This record gives sequence, structure tokens and C-alpha cells, in this order.
Amino acid sequence: SMNNFSDNMALLMKGGVVMVPIVLLSIYTLWVIVLKIIQFNLVKPLRLKYVSSVIALLKNGEVERAKKLIADQKGPVARVMEVTINLLQDEKLSKERMESEVERVGATEMRQLESHLRGLEMSGTISPLLGLLGTVIGMVKAFGQLAASSAQANPASLANGIWEALITTVGGLVVAVPAVAAFYIIDGYVEKVRGAMRDSATQVLLLEKQISSKK
Repeated sequence: SMNNFSDNMALLMKGGVVMVPIVLLSIYTLWVIVLKIIQFNLVKPLRLKYVSSVIALLKNGEVERAKKLIADQKGPVARVMEVTINLLQDEKLSKERMESEVERVGATEMRQLESHLRGLEMSGTISPLLGLLGTVIGMVKAFGQLAASSAQANPASLANGIWEALITTVGGLVVAVPAVAAFYIIDGYVEKVRGAMRDSATQVLLLEKQISSKK
């Protein structure tokens, strides 16, 4: 309900100005996680059943059929295999040039999957530090007010000040935990794709004799 929402917002704002970047980081983290789920679902880069079929066709010398099969596939692995086959058919290229070109295309293809990973890592690192900063600022304020009040110290107001100060630490950790978890999960997934890409490109390069137009 709106009342609950406004209560929660009031609670957050009690954490002070440091809560603003923490809330922004939480929105960014959530956005990246949703973006990655959509991206991986659209591309499905680890759906690789076609690889063995393509390699089998290439072994039989059916290069054009293999190229047609691979053209219908999405994802970095398919694109790198396609480029490798095309390069092997080009007789003018040296082996070194060919390998560096395959590497370049692979890196370009991976960039899309790796996008915003650094941002997630940054969210996971910075948000708890921001939370700690907010808490320290809050503590300084609370004890400053305590020192300034010449009257008897009021435990309730001190407790209130400390409670408000701790909100930012909680906020920072609430952002950091999913950000770090998502970073490691996505990074692991991307590494699997990278491994599959290298593996399939190597398999194609080993079939140079069947693919190359050099007689």
C-alpha cells in the first residue's frame, strides 16, 4: 500500500544523504540482473547441440552444408565457428593472421555477454563501503548531539541516533549481497561460453585440410 511505501521511504531517508547512492546502486543492480536474464534467454549461448553436427559435416567435406547449418544459430560460439570456416577457405591468410583474427572476433562477440559485469562488481564493492560511511557519519552526529546537550544524557535519543546510523549499513549490505552473487554467477556462465568458443574454434582449425580450398 501507499502508506507502507511512504513509511519505508521515510525509514530509508533516515539513513541520511548516503542512502541516495545506495538506492541508485540497488536500482542499477536489479536492472543489470534483469537485463542479463533477458539477454541469455534470447541468445542461449550454451545451447550447443549444433557444434557436433557442424564438425561431422566438415569432416565429410560438406563445408557449404556446415556453413548453412551454422548461419541459423545464435551466439558467440556459432559466430566464431563461422568466421573460422570462412578464414580457412581464404588461401591468402597465414596461420598467425588467421588465429589472431579468430581471437579478435571472439573477443568482440564476448563483449556483449560481458557488458555491465564490471558495474555489478563495483556495486558489490562500493555499496557496503557507502553503508559503513553512512553509519560512521550517523554515529558522529549522534555522539556530537550527546556531547552538545549539557543536560543529562538521554539514552532513548542516543539509541535513536545509532539506530538511524545503522540503517545505511543494512542498506549497503542488502545491495552488495545480490550484486556479488550475480557477478559470480554471470561471470562463471560467461567463462563457460568462452571455453566452448575456444574449443569449437580449435576443432574447426584442426579440420583445415577438409575446409581449405588449397589443393
